[in-house]
Amino acid sequence: MAVDLGPGVDRRRLRVLLNGRSVTAVFDRSGTRGPVLGHVTGLHLGSNALVARLKRGPGARLRIVDHPVGGPLFSGPQIQPWRCLTVQNGLGGPVDTQCNAAHPVVQWFYKDTLTSQLQSYDPAHPPAAGRIARARTDEGRSVPYIVRKERGTLDRSMYAVAVLADPQGRPQWNHKLFVPFGGGCSARHSQTPPESSTPPGAIEVSQTAPDDAVLLDRQLSRGDAVATTGLSILAQNCNPVVSAEALEMLKEHVVKAYGEIRYTIGEGCSGGSVQQHMIADAYPGLLDGLIVECSLSDLWGPPTEVSDCKLLERYFTATSPALWLNPAARAAVEGQEPGSTCVAWQVSFGSVLDPADRASPITACDVPASEQYAPGRNPKGVRCSVQDYDVNIWGRRTQDGFARRPIDNVGIEYGRAALASGAISPEQFVDLNAKIGGLDLDFQRMPERESVDPETVRIAYTADQIVRGRNLARVPIIDLRGTGNAEVHTDYWSYVTRARLKAANGSAANQIIWTTATDDFVTVGRHLPTSPGGAAFDLMDRWLQQVHADTSARTLPQKVMVDKPADAVDACFAGREITDTATCERLFPHFASPRLAAGEPPTDDVVKCALRPIQRDQYPVTFTDDQRARLRSAFPDGVCDWAASLTGRPDPLTWPTFTNGPGGTPLGPVPASHALPRP
Repeated sequence: MAVDLGPGVDRRRLRVLLNGRSVTAVFDRSGTRGPVLGHVTGLHLGSNALVARLKRGPGARLRIVDHPVGGPLFSGPQIQPWRCLTVQNGLGGPVDTQCNAAHPVVQWFYKDTLTSQLQSYDPAHPPAAGRIARARTDEGRSVPYIVRKERGTLDRSMYAVAVLADPQGRPQWNHKLFVPFGGGCSARHSQTPPESSTPPGAIEVSQTAPDDAVLLDRQLSRGDAVATTGLSILAQNCNPVVSAEALEMLKEHVVKAYGEIRYTIGEGCSGGSVQQHMIADAYPGLLDGLIVECSLSDLWGPPTEVSDCKLLERYFTATSPALWLNPAARAAVEGQEPGSTCVAWQVSFGSVLDPADRASPITACDVPASEQYAPGRNPKGVRCSVQDYDVNIWGRRTQDGFARRPIDNVGIEYGRAALASGAISPEQFVDLNAKIGGLDLDFQRMPERESVDPETVRIAYTADQIVRGRNLARVPIIDLRGTGNAEVHTDYWSYVTRARLKAANGSAANQIIWTTATDDFVTVGRHLPTSPGGAAFDLMDRWLQQVHADTSARTLPQKVMVDKPADAVDACFAGREITDTATCERLFPHFASPRLAAGEPPTDDVVKCALRPIQRDQYPVTFTDDQRARLRSAFPDGVCDWAASLTGRPDPLTWPTFTNGPGGTPLGPVPASHALPRP
């Protein structure tokens, strides 16, 4: 807490009370300038009153609302059931139903000069002289490479923090925070550690711990703190609002335990990129710089592609296979050059929308089979689809109590671009759109197309579940791509984000894209010294240092643009760094998706399209009378009018809270103190 006394006031006159109890002693009144700071503890859950008053003088009162360390803060009622795993992860038994451990666990490591690995360190019995390596921080200090790693619980999850520290426990910290985010997407109903295996880019540890995600040599050796939580891995928590909440609680813990944070850099591939984009746009201020790898623009773009791909692959292989013997024709409809992306989606994340299928470890629900939803057998069981896991965001349908899902394909002209280019015939186009159908909320095909209700569309935009990009202008973005057009992390997503930045802010200059000649995204993206990922971290740090040092009256988005380093430009890497965009596009082309191939704008952010009647002259081909009749039957209400679909959409909320129900409401202004009269 900070108490602003104004100039010339004797700080010894300050008295501070918390709920009538004196906490004056925790405030440092030794200085002569600036606010008086104090770390106030002992709040009770709910409303608290903090009163600051000058002896025989004026005062002020601030209302503070305290929340349980097990959450929630703003994500709404916590999902049930939930399994505590503190014992399995070395934190002892849980002390309550929110899976809180009694105390955090601290481990010490040192970097061995002989092995370059981290070894266990005992402050009471240090290793022989010369065995502890030295680290040179980015502040120019040479310090022993000794790491303090803390593990504990928050928000029904587990966290880990690592930082250089001396043997007395004093952090050798530069006040920069690095947060790794993990990929995947699952509706896991259990407490999980930040990561269960050593990630690429982490320094090797002789005694492997379950949260090695924080032992990142490049960051620690420079003096950064590295921290993350189990809820920062989408494969453990496919709910970006909960991810934002866990990050807020993690940063609060870091501030209280280690000191103020200068700036926070996020990093992550796939679902790790999803979280960064969504947190930075909906909850600005939690992240200051984004390093996104194998990036996706938001959470609901991929499930929409999964849905389209399931329908298309079923149609190609089971409904009208004789019409689609040419793989190039199928690829043109799906928007991908190789035509393998839809197959990859089905293999990897085909169950993410299925409430009853959670056998895949990628999308595991972690609920006993006897408790899972099964049509007919267990209709009241736990539904393991991503929308049901995110029910606090979407709310439930009145007819069955199932969570709403923001996917609609009414009016979508699948294969529109392929028809215009001549890649498919008029008969293929008509047959496809007449027979494609839709998917119900049990992820089973139905003959009619899927129509989403207006309330779900509103929530998608107001809750910023379809990232619009307005607040992304506040952060530098370095987008790292291995060329991945043959699998699910297709390159076009980087350019979807770019299109959204331009649409929302008139510019995308705060985003740069680096592409490499490999499909190994994690190796490319992590922080190996010779990788573009290592260079990206160094560039991001320089970029944020310049923004942080800018004391001008410019807005934060202006500072991000003005203070951008000269070498922060688009590039590709093919044996050397290439900054000519035409050459990079020729070497590493990006393609599209079924929706983009159907004519959706490059922002790829239309949940439900506006419709217009079918017109004879809108197609570059001639249909027979029978084909025209079948088209009218396939689109009885018309086809997508994409231009009209981009107008009239509600603006997203900033810092939405779901405490009061689905869709979210503004969290409200920062609490302000109120003056008290003189005694």
